[in-house]
Amino acid sequence: MVISGNFDTYEDEIAVVTYYVEQMGYEKGTFTVSKFGGNAENDAAVMSASDITVKLPDNRTILFEVKQESYNRFSKWGQLGIDFISVFQFKSGMTFDRKVHGPKDYDEFIKTVDIDRPDFKWGKLQYSTAHVWLFYVQDPKGGYCFCNGYDYEKIRRDNLITFLRKNCQFAVNKKDGDQLSRYDTWQSAVFFLNPEDIKKYLLTPESFAQLNNFSNFAL
Repeated sequence: MVISGNFDTYEDEIAVVTYYVEQMGYEKGTFTVSKFGGNAENDAAVMSASDITVKLPDNRTILFEVKQESYNRFSKWGQLGIDFISVFQFKSGMTFDRKVHGPKDYDEFIKTVDIDRPDFKWGKLQYSTAHVWLFYVQDPKGGYCFCNGYDYEKIRRDNLITFLRKNCQFAVNKKDGDQLSRYDTWQSAVFFLNPEDIKKYLLTPESFAQLNNFSNFAL
């Protein structure tokens, strides 16, 4: 199911995760990166809430949530986007301006959202099973001008959603004409934050080496 943007990005996701793992100190060819995989009995359920699987040479399996940011937007604003509602419909007769809003407008926005619909779905920030949330920006000249991974277990433990609601801008996603999602009949919404806001969760080669295998992940 397409939530927003274009969905056939597997090759890009595999490429950027491969690049990132190499930056964490692993030689190319010593690890495998795939869209599906892993050996846990609950693999199907786990993978449904993450994007990419990495099998490391020490037999750890690390799950990645991968988020590409627009080069033009990141260059202008320096912000990352986190989807906080993946699927929703407005209440009958209600809508909300798609411009970027401040935290003071959050309560008014939520009043317009039909949370009780059976197809309503919070964003992956609420249910992701990934170990690493990887944000990246492709440089038009080649390579990446931003590629950082963050420890999602710490993000979840700190309940980052509370910080976002109180401090960060948000917007209802605009389905642009060049996105496959322009055909969607549902809405989604995103928070915008600065990398500085989550720098305490930034993974280093040392902390990446300490991530647990997902079979030990507390679902």
